[in-house]
Amino acid sequence: MHLIVAKFIAPLFLLLFLLVFFSPRAAFAESIKSFDDTIIIHHDGTANVTENIQYDFGDIQHHGIIRDIPYTVSLGNGLYRQLQFTVTSVSRDGASEAYATSSTANNELEIKIGNPDFTMEGVQNYVVSYSVMNGVGNYSDHDEFYWNITGNNWTVPIDEASVHVTSDFASIPGNTVCYTGVYGSKASNCTITDVANGKSIVSNAALNPGEGLNFVTSFPVNTFPKSIVQQGSTPASDAANAKASIEVIVVWLIFNIVVSLLIIIWYFKQRHKNRFGPVVVNFDLPKTSNGTRVTPVEAGTIDKKTLYQQYLTATIFDLAVRKYLRIEEVDTKGVFLGIGKSTDYKLIKLKDFTDLDNFERTLLSDLFDSKSEILLSKTKTTYSQFTDLSTINYTSLVDKGLYAKGAAPYTIPLAIGMILSGMTFNWLILFVLLYVRTKLTSRTTEGDQLSWKIDGLKLFLKNMKREYQWQADQVYVVEQMIPYAIALGYIDKFMEQLKILNPNYQPTFYRGTNSFYLMYPAFNSSFSHAVNYTAPASSSGFSSGGFSGGGGGGGGGGSW
Repeated sequence: MHLIVAKFIAPLFLLLFLLVFFSPRAAFAESIKSFDDTIIIHHDGTANVTENIQYDFGDIQHHGIIRDIPYTVSLGNGLYRQLQFTVTSVSRDGASEAYATSSTANNELEIKIGNPDFTMEGVQNYVVSYSVMNGVGNYSDHDEFYWNITGNNWTVPIDEASVHVTSDFASIPGNTVCYTGVYGSKASNCTITDVANGKSIVSNAALNPGEGLNFVTSFPVNTFPKSIVQQGSTPASDAANAKASIEVIVVWLIFNIVVSLLIIIWYFKQRHKNRFGPVVVNFDLPKTSNGTRVTPVEAGTIDKKTLYQQYLTATIFDLAVRKYLRIEEVDTKGVFLGIGKSTDYKLIKLKDFTDLDNFERTLLSDLFDSKSEILLSKTKTTYSQFTDLSTINYTSLVDKGLYAKGAAPYTIPLAIGMILSGMTFNWLILFVLLYVRTKLTSRTTEGDQLSWKIDGLKLFLKNMKREYQWQADQVYVVEQMIPYAIALGYIDKFMEQLKILNPNYQPTFYRGTNSFYLMYPAFNSSFSHAVNYTAPASSSGFSSGGFSGGGGGGGGGGSW
């Protein structure tokens, strides 16, 4: 009898053991109980994202979680968009939580949440809020917002995932598709529901590690300003080669650590901006060592490493400050039978453009096309023209000695080092080289020093407080600062503080009934809609172009 019972009980216990310990979900001590997003899309193409992550640490003490979000969106055909993120708040269980942001070697925004002096266990509710720019896709027949809600790189299961996406203007999300599963999956095990001003998307099943929830929603064509699309491999295209090989790292541990430390020391001593000392407030407009003026578009490119639409707006204002243009506010009749009116802006040529630099002449030639004045709403600039402007801008930086001509001098040694590291299985060295490569640019030493000074100028632009009263009496100095505030992304803060210093400020280059403080955002919005930066033949999130893991957002994370 005992033998018969044992025959049945032993296999039963073995089956239970396998079910408990080898179940894909039971193997994880940690999990995400729920991952719920709220996304509000604005008419200017920006979006506010709030992630409500209910993370269960289990019985193991941890400091918090890490959230990684990619900066780039691959569009196919060698095209991609570079996203800009601003983290606005992080909380845990309803109270503000400590966090730090950084850029990873894989070209991702890393949000490290928690206090290194404090640990916790069990279920914790995190709310992470951030804004994103350049996240809208523009196509010939529609605009779209294509977003990876959870990301596909979490190492823990997600029990529930959902998103509530709305807009805060007249046009609301239309045709919507969702995707679930591992990266590349076209499965749609999710439910889409109409809600007020938007859509609600819910995954129908729990997500295992490596699985995610995506959606793409459409808007009428030209709803949003045109996003900036770039051509070439994304900055993270080589990062997949840095997967660690634990066995090899153990064998080569000392060698890897020593060489990696030497590379990092070289980077911080020879190439990092910190080698010039702590950043201090800079009140001067950027110039080269020989006193040559650095334009707002060049300053913005040095700061952000690429050409953005706001730099073109900055150039227009810069030329207006320098008396080459005048900006006039005009009323135009409504489209339907001339009923009603709307506000437009006229750019008036005040003098010849021949003495301007190549970038400025080319931009104005594209806009004016031999005319003496133009309406902003009637201007058209193609994607190829924008690409040409980017090339001209880079050439100017080379000519001024701020960027190296051709490949940077360290490009070949780094490439050789990465190849040798990969061939000899030195993954730690390879990772460090990849990290250093993503941080390095082809800026010269003078370019690095100028970037450091621009960091000081940014401190001034975002902190121009009342104690700097002398600026209110020096109008031209203030006007010269405006284009740089636009290019460097601090125009709103700059204007807020300028309004305190000089509430009645009306620049000489602008004529209109509205205050200049009201004019700038309207002009920028009009200019964003007027100029076309849409690249041809990029892949939409609808139809065959969509899949789990595609679009903006995504990434993943874990605990620490």
